[in-house]
Amino acid sequence: AYTRGQVTAMKGELPTGGKYNDYSFVYDDKKVPLPGIYQLSVPTFYMQEIPRQVLGENNLLAHSKTLSHEGTNYAFEATYTYNEVGYPLTSVRMYHQGSVENITYTYSE
Repeated sequence: AYTRGQVTAMKGELPTGGKYNDYSFVYDDKKVPLPGIYQLSVPTFYMQEIPRQVLGENNLLAHSKTLSHEGTNYAFEATYTYNEVGYPLTSVRMYHQGSVENITYTYSE
C-alpha cells in the first residue's frame, strides 16, 4: 500500500497462495539525510524480504514485521530531533525486544 507516494504496508504471499509476512511503515514529514539510498532507515534483519527500493522520502518513525506463520512481531519506533532546515540531528530507536539505538547525524558542506 502507498500513502502520499510512500510504501506504508506490504503483504508477503507464498507461491502456494498462503500468507507469509506483513510489514507496516510510518514516516515523519521531514527530510531524509541521504535521499535515494535505499533501505538506509530499515534495519538489516528486514532486508532479505523487502524489495531493493526506496520505501519513502521521509524518515521512518515506526516499522513492524509480523511473521504470519508464527504470529511474531518485530518492530521499532523512532523519535528525532531536527535542525533548522528539517534534517534529523539525532534519532532514538526503541526495538521490540527492548534494545535502544542512538544515532547522531553530522552534516558538512
